[in-house]
Amino acid sequence: MERSDIWIVNTASGQKRQLTGESIGDAAQPHWSPSGARIAYWSKRKGGQRDLWTIPAAGGTPIAVTDDAAFDWNPVWSPDGRYLYFASDRGGQMNLWRVAIEEKTGIVTGSPESITTPSPYAKHLSFSRDGRRAVYVSEVSSKSILKADFNPETAALTRQPVAVTQGFKHHGPTQPFARRRVVCL
Repeated sequence: MERSDIWIVNTASGQKRQLTGESIGDAAQPHWSPSGARIAYWSKRKGGQRDLWTIPAAGGTPIAVTDDAAFDWNPVWSPDGRYLYFASDRGGQMNLWRVAIEEKTGIVTGSPESITTPSPYAKHLSFSRDGRRAVYVSEVSSKSILKADFNPETAALTRQPVAVTQGFKHHGPTQPFARRRVVCL
């Protein structure tokens, strides 16, 4: 299993400091809290389960934000630091959620709340600097199962394929024919 780490780099001096490592486990998609006190990220642990964590930017012990079977990722702090927004399939389809959190300590102060969008797959949330607007990516995939008559001796189709199923289905974030659009809230 590949593992990701979080490094903090001083852009003026080039000095680097590793924030996460072997003892912490995997760490991906880091996002600074508004005050700079904490960094939120997701981690793949427990046989592939993805959960959200925060860690002090100065270093220290990570605190779990989620710890359940839902596929949680893409953590983004609200501009006021009172919520951590994220993408999750905990409601069935991948959509946006938020959880109340204390920015300075990382202590979760509420249960995850659905921020349901009209998208069958919402991801990559971002807020405007003033916090009055948000933008996210909506992904819609259309796939069909086709049937066709086939000649095994010539390895050729003997008739044009016919659709057996039709409709919009989500089949994962890496599907090549997905239609993506950016939506502003």
